[in-house]
Amino acid sequence: RRMATLSSVCANCGKVGGDDDDALNKLKKCNGCHLVKYCGFDCQKAHRPVHKTACKKRAAEFHEGKLFANPPEREECPVCFLPMPFEKDEISYQTCCGNEICIGCMNADMETRVSAVTDRAISMGQRLDMKKMLDQPCPFCRTSIALKIEDQYEELRKRVDSGDIKAMYHLAVKLTGPMGSIPADNKRARELLLRSAELGYPPANLSVGQFYSEGKYPAVFPKDLKKAWRYFEAGALGGDPIARASLGEMEIDRFNYRVGSRHYMIAASCGFQLALDNVLNGYKLGYVSKDEYTSTLRAYKDASDAMKSEHRTKADINAGHSHKEDSRLFSALDLLDQMRNLEIGGGNAYR
Repeated sequence: RRMATLSSVCANCGKVGGDDDDALNKLKKCNGCHLVKYCGFDCQKAHRPVHKTACKKRAAEFHEGKLFANPPEREECPVCFLPMPFEKDEISYQTCCGNEICIGCMNADMETRVSAVTDRAISMGQRLDMKKMLDQPCPFCRTSIALKIEDQYEELRKRVDSGDIKAMYHLAVKLTGPMGSIPADNKRARELLLRSAELGYPPANLSVGQFYSEGKYPAVFPKDLKKAWRYFEAGALGGDPIARASLGEMEIDRFNYRVGSRHYMIAASCGFQLALDNVLNGYKLGYVSKDEYTSTLRAYKDASDAMKSEHRTKADINAGHSHKEDSRLFSALDLLDQMRNLEIGGGNAYR
């Protein structure tokens, strides 16, 4: 006979459950703690007063372990195979193939195309063909990129209809303002953004969290910190370092300095400069140890270096982006030699 164990017995009535293949008598795990099992809803409801406290404690421990686990690896650009940047203005969504491509590869491909057309025109003694210069193919699938805004909208709409969660997010972003002859549609943008977020796209979760946190558009996203927290959490679990840092900021606002510092350390380890600044502030206040700050700093440098390339740097310069983070990093590395003499200041250094 099969020996009954606690994991195979209903926590309320003691009924022994069947094997995994016995669907009729199979016990169901508690959705909160995943430790005890029940033969049905009635037993779970009856056992709730006894199990409630232990269940909440275990569920909180389970959630904390999941929340502070190592974040998933960032997606790679399908062209250069480097980790994707996390700033949305450094990513280009291609409606032709549904890929997101880093701005470095987009810029490099465009420069190559323009240079080839220009050199050919000069060698042939012809005038520049502007149509050929503007006809930039996708760096991944080589399909011509739509030039008209209305055509871009139609391609995005088709990808949304096919269930592409990235297309939902990017169309939502575009619909917040007019797209050529297509007027802005905040209601539709909200629907798409929420749908993309609920389906698990981290940037969408970040954006929804920011809207609920700031409350700047009360007609579509009224200020709601509880909802903001939930979406920031989903974004952080999906690997978005800005969503993770936003969680850290909310914890700091609640005076949970140690928990906030843990979020900042994870976000900084993904290469997010502002989070690294706050880890340093946490070190000054004593919420982050020297070893934690040192390891976070090194992880930040590794993540930042992994995302860098000549093409991305050139694209940033062309776009007018500053590179203050590099000088900040060197200053932070210099601090490692001065930590013994670093004075711990008073007040809240996170502000």
